Amino acid sequence: MKKILAKSYFPQAFLWGMNDRIKKILLRLGNKALAVILIAIVLDLLFGLFLLYRYVIQPGVQTSEVTIAVMQFNNKAHQSLLKTLQEREEVFTNASFKTYPDPFY
Repeated sequence: MKKILAKSYFPQAFLWGMNDRIKKILLRLGNKALAVILIAIVLDLLFGLFLLYRYVIQPGVQTSEVTIAVMQFNNKAHQSLLKTLQEREEVFTNASFKTYPDPFY
């Protein structure tokens, strides 16, 4: 066990506070790093496929009833909007003809 720790690049100060079981697990994972990385990639791909199916494919497959609401033109609201716009335009045009005293003269 000491020969493996001496040859490895894993910091021994990190391992001092751990028990032997955790040390063995970490050393085995370190020795089989390629397998661990490949397993992590496969798990990542499976999780990505699950999310793709859940949020992209499955909602497209589900049929939902769409109720089409018929829009009706509200003439009363349109007339009130036109009235307020005309009032604003009158205020704007009347402001340009009003003369103000020059404060700097």
